[in-house]
Amino acid sequence: MSRGARRLRWTVLWAAFWCPVWSSEAQTPLPLTLDDARARAVALVPDISIQRDAVRLAIEAEQRAAAAFDPVVRIDSRVRSRTDPLNTLFSGAPAGALGPRTTGVSTSTSWSKLLTSGGSFTGHVAASVDRTNNVLALLTPAYQAAAGIEFRQPVMQGRRTDAARQRLRLADIDTTRTRAQLRQTVADVVAAVERAYWSAAAARGEVDVRERALALARAQRRDTAVRIEAGTAAEADLATSDAAVTSRHMAVVAAREAMARAELALKLLMARDVADALWSMPLQLLDKPGPPPPLEAIDVLVAEALDNRPELADADAQTARTALDVELTADRLRLQVDIVGGYTLRGLAGRENPNQVVPFAGLTVGVADDLQGVWGQTWRNAAGHRFVDASLGLSVTVPMGNRAARADATAAGIEVGALPEHIVLNFERGAELDPAQRREIAKHGWEVAGPSAYPWIAAVDKDGVPHPPTKRQVAIVE
Repeated sequence: MSRGARRLRWTVLWAAFWCPVWSSEAQTPLPLTLDDARARAVALVPDISIQRDAVRLAIEAEQRAAAAFDPVVRIDSRVRSRTDPLNTLFSGAPAGALGPRTTGVSTSTSWSKLLTSGGSFTGHVAASVDRTNNVLALLTPAYQAAAGIEFRQPVMQGRRTDAARQRLRLADIDTTRTRAQLRQTVADVVAAVERAYWSAAAARGEVDVRERALALARAQRRDTAVRIEAGTAAEADLATSDAAVTSRHMAVVAAREAMARAELALKLLMARDVADALWSMPLQLLDKPGPPPPLEAIDVLVAEALDNRPELADADAQTARTALDVELTADRLRLQVDIVGGYTLRGLAGRENPNQVVPFAGLTVGVADDLQGVWGQTWRNAAGHRFVDASLGLSVTVPMGNRAARADATAAGIEVGALPEHIVLNFERGAELDPAQRREIAKHGWEVAGPSAYPWIAAVDKDGVPHPPTKRQVAIVE
């Protein structure tokens, strides 16, 4: 790079860092406490807003999955007219007709619900009234009613888990994960704000120290000049004073540049957008660093650290999600055997068919008194268990080969063992690294590509939990 290009680059950098500082000196400083900085960053950082939306979406997904266990009510009503093609000697059709015609109105209501045991329960009520020109029918109009229950309970496949319960448990795990990720994001932002706040406070203190040192050097130079005029000091002493003033002036420049960088890093976490007035306002940091808190026992610190590590909860949730996949695929390999049963009460009543024809001479046909009537008699016959339909049995489903379930079980098993211990290489923003991480980067001599590309290494065990890398793992990355 030529000398002119280097000079232009330093001029641009000088203007970039000093123009905001000079322009802000004429404005009223913004008083800022650490709590204010935290609150503003948490309210404005896009990552937190995005993660909050993710939590809300996960909660809605959980509600959607739980909706599978909501009861469902179904109501059907219809008007029907039909002529049945009967291939019998006694079809009951009137003269000149191919078959008897039946018209009627029917309605039915059912209530069904999935159970958390994997079974299902259904209750139903139905009623209908039919009129027919069938000369062999006893009743027209005929009033029919039915009320009953049905149930199905898996005893092998589907007893421990099924698709509906799987979706609900997965949705609950996803909610736990997104909440843990939100806590992690908030913790990262708060930690970054605290580092930036104290870095800016330290940089401002450094500027004050350097400016006082510069004022002292200038005072010493004036004293030296007076002594030279009085003949009590050599002129060579003035060169030493000039060098000291120049050196301390450059130190002030460097300190102000560092302060500008630190304040920009803090504003970057708090500014709403590029048009925010915060960018042009100087900051008045009100909080002062206090004494370090007393150290507690190591076991207490470790327990507190484990309780405040959202990434561990995220890792546990991911492990639980994988375990659910394995459980569902293993359940699908089992034979599907269900206990099924039902109990239905039926009722019948009506008016005697005025067009009834006796098919055999000498045969007397009559309608029992309990069958004569309308809806009231129909429901009395049903409640009296006059017409009962009860059933209990087993339903067995045997998928031949069951290749889909076997393939899914194999894939789930591979996924469980597909996370060996490994090394993660991240590139972090320099403003978000604590001093210990910076010292380690400098210690290893890792190359820094830019202010947002500081290399940082972490090792992850087979359970997905990060831990500090070993010397061998660091050597592998290097």
